[in-house]
Amino acid sequence: MTLAKTQTHITSPSHSALGGLNSEIAPKKHPNSVSGSAQEAKELPPGNWERVILRLRSRDEPDKRGPPMVSIIGTGDPDTIPEEWWKLTPEEEAMWAEEEEVPEPLHETDDEAAEPALIAKPVSPPGRHAPPRPPRGSRFKPLTLNEIALLPPPEWLIDGLVPEDGLVVLYGEPAAGKSFVALDWGLCVATGVPWLGREVRSGEVVYIYAEGVRGLKRRAGAWLQAHETAEAPLFRAVPIAVTITDPSERSEFVRAVRSESKHPHLIIIDTLARNFGAGNESQAQDMNAFVKGCDELRAEFPGATVLVVHHSGKDQSRGARGSLALQGATEAVFALIRSGDGLTLKNEKQKDGEEAAPIALELARVQLPDGNTSRIIRSRKGRAVDASLLAPRKDPRTVRTDTGVLQALKEFGPEGATLAQWERAADRANDTFYKSRDRLVQGGKVLVDKENARYIAAEPKLGPGPGLVQDGSN
Repeated sequence: MTLAKTQTHITSPSHSALGGLNSEIAPKKHPNSVSGSAQEAKELPPGNWERVILRLRSRDEPDKRGPPMVSIIGTGDPDTIPEEWWKLTPEEEAMWAEEEEVPEPLHETDDEAAEPALIAKPVSPPGRHAPPRPPRGSRFKPLTLNEIALLPPPEWLIDGLVPEDGLVVLYGEPAAGKSFVALDWGLCVATGVPWLGREVRSGEVVYIYAEGVRGLKRRAGAWLQAHETAEAPLFRAVPIAVTITDPSERSEFVRAVRSESKHPHLIIIDTLARNFGAGNESQAQDMNAFVKGCDELRAEFPGATVLVVHHSGKDQSRGARGSLALQGATEAVFALIRSGDGLTLKNEKQKDGEEAAPIALELARVQLPDGNTSRIIRSRKGRAVDASLLAPRKDPRTVRTDTGVLQALKEFGPEGATLAQWERAADRANDTFYKSRDRLVQGGKVLVDKENARYIAAEPKLGPGPGLVQDGSN
């Protein structure tokens, strides 16, 4: 049998292989199915049976091999095709949606043009099953290392500080000046004005300002006056809270933004508490719902950064209030610490880059034309950052762990120990031990003898000797 003859069977309405096929055999039950049971036959796909045959022709199941699909097509037996259709996996069925992968329907008079379509998909070798291909353009497409290497580097909304296309948290105590910093960032992005000498990527900004629009009026007026700018046309403010965890309210917000602003580069949520809804910030499940809401906003406006203004806990040294699920989901985290009119902005996390050095700021007063005053953010150039404000947060559990791990190393005396010896003596979980080791080395409490591959507990009064380093590398 030639391919041309096979094609004739496919396309001629007078042949039983396809002519009237939909009316004869669809829907059809699997031959082994039991009436009324859960195992019922799937319904055959309607229309264009050439697609079905050409797809099935490339399949082969090692445990149920039958005649090649070319022969099945040529026999004109309509009962064979439904049985083959039944064998398809759900993944293979999903491939029918790929219109660009489906050959054009064959036509009775197009014998020569039809042959390439029939031989485009060869029959799989015996014993092998052709795996279904992922949908073209799927967001779940696995990448090779070479493809990963070609990905573009991270982009900055504010150079070296605020990443583009990410979730960012700015937190601090009440009245620390968080909203002043957030507004300063937002207006710089909206107007293209560099932030303290750092270049910005100019674009539209939407500020969810849920703590009083009158205060925003004065603060924005002071900023425009100080920067000698008449207006900021790319800046928009929503003066009421938006429950980020509520899909319907979030959708309403998106529609409102699109009606006024085509595509914001920055969305500021001030504060998390005002826009959180009825959930509990300390519960990971509720905080994850908030994070998901922020991610949905980013999906609606691809490339946008979502900045969340948040409060610190009762003890600011222990970080932002509530569940750690928020910090774990962020690309960057900033802590704002106030002392009088002086502020220190501390970059605690940069997921895809180096943390920026602490930045000394101040809240400078501005006299407005109507007689009112407000404040703006300015750099405290030439002013040293208060080191006491930058002390790393110390969790009591971390302190206990590091003390125990260090004591285990001290037991080896001045000769120190190999990494394996130290780990066994410390008797901690693998991940816990290595994190503790890194903290102790970075803090100068443990020295690394690279030449002999040993770790040595440092004496408090002594610095590293010859051949010993404190950089944490090994």
